Amino acid sequence: IAARRGQAASVELLLSAGAVVDAASAAGATALMYAAVSGDVACVQALIAGGANVDAALSDGVTALFFAATDGHAAVLAALLEGGASVDAATMSGRTALSVAAENGHIAAVLSLLEHGADIGLMTMADWTALRIAAEHAEVDIEQAVVAHVGASAARGDAAAPKWQEAEADLPQEVQKDAGPVADACHAPAT
Repeated sequence: IAARRGQAASVELLLSAGAVVDAASAAGATALMYAAVSGDVACVQALIAGGANVDAALSDGVTALFFAATDGHAAVLAALLEGGASVDAATMSGRTALSVAAENGHIAAVLSLLEHGADIGLMTMADWTALRIAAEHAEVDIEQAVVAHVGASAARGDAAAPKWQEAEADLPQEVQKDAGPVADACHAPAT
C-alpha cells in the first residue's frame, strides 16, 4: 500500500523491518509495479535499493517499466533503467515500453527510452513498430523525436542507424518524406 501511494519513507521503513521486497499481490503485481504506476521516483529508488527485481512481470509480461511508460513517468523510467531494467522487455503480445509510450503520446518517456537504447525496430505480434503506432495515433511530435534521435545516432555512427532501416518502411509516406536527410544518412555507406 505504501508503494501504491508513493510513500517512500514508509517503504524504506518497511524494508528495514524485513518486508519482502518482491512480495506480490494475488494478480502478481509487486510493490515496484505499484510505485511505477504512482510515478514516485523516490519510492522506486528505495525499492530498487532494497533489492527489488526490476524485471518482475505479470503473467502477460507487463513489468514496472511498462507501467511507467503507459503513464508517461519519464523519471521513473530512467530510475528503473538505471537500476537494470530491460529496456526492450516485451509483453506476450510483443508490446514494449517504447511502443506503449509512443501510443499514449508521452514524448518525455519516449526520449528517455531512446536515450537508454530502446530498439525502434522491434515489432508487436501485429507487426507494428513504435513508429507505426505513433503514426497511427497521430503522434507527430514522437515521430519527429524518433527521426531526430536516429539522425543524431547516424551522425555518431552508432547502432540506431541500422534499426532505422528496419523500421522506416513502417512509416507513412509523409513521414518518410520528412525524414529525408536522416534516412539518407542512415542509408549512406559506412566510411
